[in-house]
Amino acid sequence: MKSYMCKACGTQYTPSNRPPDACKICEDERQYVGMNGQEWTTMEALEQTHEVEIKPLNDKLHELTLKPPFAIGQRALLYLSDKGNVLWDCLPLLNRETEEFIRSKGGLAAIAISHPHYYSSMNEWAKTFNCPLYLHRDDQQWICRQDPNVEYVLWEGREQNLLNELRLYNTRGHFDGSTILLIPEAQGILLTGDSIYVNPDRQTISCMYSYPNNIPLRKSEIDYIQDLVIPLPFDAMFSAFSFGNIPEKGKEAFRYSMSRYKRIYG
Repeated sequence: MKSYMCKACGTQYTPSNRPPDACKICEDERQYVGMNGQEWTTMEALEQTHEVEIKPLNDKLHELTLKPPFAIGQRALLYLSDKGNVLWDCLPLLNRETEEFIRSKGGLAAIAISHPHYYSSMNEWAKTFNCPLYLHRDDQQWICRQDPNVEYVLWEGREQNLLNELRLYNTRGHFDGSTILLIPEAQGILLTGDSIYVNPDRQTISCMYSYPNNIPLRKSEIDYIQDLVIPLPFDAMFSAFSFGNIPEKGKEAFRYSMSRYKRIYG
């Protein structure tokens, strides 16, 4: 049996003799089925055509991306810590070179994922590094592959401690369980996935229900995100794509963007 992977979003499904009839992630209105209809691949096939590129963003944060881009094209972020390394978000491909690099840095103590679009091959990563997966319980329905060899930490509520120094926060909005990760380095680093999207101008952010289909959030959700994030101590922000870096004055960018939403919503 094969663990089929959706070509449009990179989500890996429970092993089966034939591909699933459809990808429930892509049939949801926050994603989409590609122009050629539902298509499938496997990690083994992906490894023949793609590689993982690893770049340092600072001394403790590395960016992992697939080259050439595949599916949604997000990056994963590897945070290095004396208390245990954390992978933030996930990639569809885990190859030998990437595994060896991460092991050379001390392996992984945990994987935390911002929302279901980036669950991808999370089970393979968790099994390889023998570490737990932190997912918000409100997104449990979107887990497309349940693996008995993986420890799922389905946390609930507004916030969750991670390895005694990091904090996960539930922003809601994009997904009910959408999550951000606060790292207490320097003046504070916020990893946001798509829960808070750094725009290509790298000076503003957006919060959407669906990014590809341009469905906005309700005012109440924008207000919730603002009230949650403003008190957090951070200066840098890193979101889901390689351009999404605000290495300083991230709080200022967030405040300005929230004021722009206020002008729009009244």
